[in-house]
Amino acid sequence: MIPRPALGDETVILNIVLNHVDQGEYFVVMIDRGDFLVRTEDLRAMGLRRLEGKAYEIGGETYLQLSSIPEVEVTFDEPTLSLRIVAVPSYFEKHVLDIRPPRRSDVREPSDTSAFLNYALTYTSLSSASSQVEISQELGVRYGEALFLSDSIYTGGDQADGFVRLMSRAIYDRRRRFQRLIVGDFLASSGNIGNSMNVGGLSVQKVYQMDPHLIPYPTPSVSGAVTFPSRMEVFLDGLRIRQETLAPGDFDLRNLSIGAGAGVAEIVLTDPFGNEQRIVRPFYLSNSLLNPGLHEYSYNIGVLRTNFGRESFSYDGLVLSGFHRYGVNESVTAAFQMETLKQQYNAGPSASIRVRPGGVVTVSLAQNRNADGKFGAAGRIGYLYQSRLFSANLSVGGFHRHYASVSADPADAAEQYEVTGGAGYNISRLGSVTVNFEVAGRYEGPDRQAVTLGYSRQLSKNLSLTARVQWANEAESAMEVMAGLVYIPGRQISVSTRYRRTDEAHAATIQVQKNPPLGEGFGGRVLVEQDDATDTTVDAFLQYNARYGAYRGSYRSFGGDRTLQAAAA
Repeated sequence: MIPRPALGDETVILNIVLNHVDQGEYFVVMIDRGDFLVRTEDLRAMGLRRLEGKAYEIGGETYLQLSSIPEVEVTFDEPTLSLRIVAVPSYFEKHVLDIRPPRRSDVREPSDTSAFLNYALTYTSLSSASSQVEISQELGVRYGEALFLSDSIYTGGDQADGFVRLMSRAIYDRRRRFQRLIVGDFLASSGNIGNSMNVGGLSVQKVYQMDPHLIPYPTPSVSGAVTFPSRMEVFLDGLRIRQETLAPGDFDLRNLSIGAGAGVAEIVLTDPFGNEQRIVRPFYLSNSLLNPGLHEYSYNIGVLRTNFGRESFSYDGLVLSGFHRYGVNESVTAAFQMETLKQQYNAGPSASIRVRPGGVVTVSLAQNRNADGKFGAAGRIGYLYQSRLFSANLSVGGFHRHYASVSADPADAAEQYEVTGGAGYNISRLGSVTVNFEVAGRYEGPDRQAVTLGYSRQLSKNLSLTARVQWANEAESAMEVMAGLVYIPGRQISVSTRYRRTDEAHAATIQVQKNPPLGEGFGGRVLVEQDDATDTTVDAFLQYNARYGAYRGSYRSFGGDRTLQAAAA
């Protein structure tokens, strides 16, 4: 039972200031001991959420005795009739701030019934007096959340003649659940050690890219608390991305992200008295990870497409393939992939693991049965680190003699091992330097070794330099040197030059290009290359984007052969 206060207590009107924020005037009961009773509902209206202490009932309403509330300081300023209350941040509502860019309001998600037909007509004339006509088309029909797409190509001329259907499929998206169903032709993927196959059948997928605003991978968050109203500034890698005014209480900053790799988040809090509090949080972002509890998958069943681009309906062999990824926690994403074709199969687990102080390790294992009925296995481990100034990667893979993906050509030389890696460093005033290497051993045939050294620098606002030196050895040794300049005098216009030299030849190239606009307007390119082996090469095109189509003409001269082409699309 809530007690009543003693008789003789006085009800007064006082101005209340809570954590340096003026709340206005309230009726307050002043008791004999110099203590105060404030209505519980008034305290909630001021922003206090956690109310503990000794309660009294007055006139059917509940009052709290301020001196009995833990971790609360009360000061009475008699000359101004003000009551100053300071409560710890945990008494206030937590503020959650999402730093990700806001959703655009002008993005449409079409679901109305509609149809379209894209076409392209291309005529090619060769200097050998032969010619070719090519007509390609894409038909689309939408009904609600379902979309039907089909494309084909017709080729007529001296060397080829006929109509070929390419890909036909019906797609149904459940956008709110990021689920996609495909019936027809599609590319079935089975993970990073598996393969991608052209299949006619059924596919069920979880596709987070349906929502470009969604961030499915773990992003850093920063928590803290302010006792007084404070100015908050958010810096990512020294760049201020946000400024807010925080009310007293705890706060959570979520989705701190400016791209993949290592970074540092710094939160600067300044209270009304000029005191600063800094929170520094290093982090590492990787889009190869999933948020805890998220699933990403692709399950596919159908018949393998063969002779694609040459025959319209050529299928052979039942295919089962797919992968499933699951975010175990913020640092581990586990996966399993598999594929089968006729009597062959390839399957195995993989995992992506974020390590400290930064970077992601990816481990993949697979076991298979090849077309000859022999069993094999493979494993790969890789490491990737990225930051604004430095990046590094290393991948090591080992393969059993009989290891192969289910659609691999048996004539391909089997690899025994493969090691690739590289590093890059960006020196703000001197440019960027990269080095990459590759070592591969085969059970049959020559091994391969290659090293590439690259350099790039922005010489001025409109001028940049790139250079590359590559050495490769596969049966015989070869060296290549390349250097180039790119000058951008105006919007959508570029002038570039390049010099390339190998052990056998050298070539110099100059190119002037204007990118075609997204809307109506002209675009084009002229490229001239002087090669000591094939004389002069000229490659030019001009394109005009009209209101209802694009029209293009091109000319190419190479080694005595000339090609003219005209196209309307």
